[in-house]
Amino acid sequence: MGAYQKAPFFNRYADFFEDVYSREWTHLSLLDEHILKYLLDAFGIKVKWVRASDYEFQGKGSDLVLDMCLHLKAGAYVFGTLGRDYARIEDFAREGVAVYFQDYRHPSYRQLWGEFVSHLSAVDLLFNHGPVSGEILMEGNLTKADLCAVTERRPSGEILKSGVA
Repeated sequence: MGAYQKAPFFNRYADFFEDVYSREWTHLSLLDEHILKYLLDAFGIKVKWVRASDYEFQGKGSDLVLDMCLHLKAGAYVFGTLGRDYARIEDFAREGVAVYFQDYRHPSYRQLWGEFVSHLSAVDLLFNHGPVSGEILMEGNLTKADLCAVTERRPSGEILKSGVA
């Protein structure tokens, strides 16, 4: 973390990360969950948190994702770009689950040292921009509110394409 000590918001978040590094973690998944929940909060991203291990989802690939949607009563599912390679969208449409393929556009932002380097960690963004990091993270991408507004205006099961507003 020494590389970030001069970052504008380092002091605001350093205690959390010092605590993380000082603990003995017995499972990587617990460390991941701890950091992810912190970052979601820091970015102002409010989502219902569930663990797949708390359910008995069935299937693989597209079938597994659809089973999760049905058990959790999801009206829409956002796949990453590579979801196009395996998602059977007709199955989702048949079950009334709208599908969206997110083509995430990585934002450019001011960094501490030199020219912008894309695809660094979320911590880089947080230490450099603090409370506005969530807004920067979503620049040029549909937000949850945008996606909800789009899915409310369309029939259930319709496929949503990137860039639809």
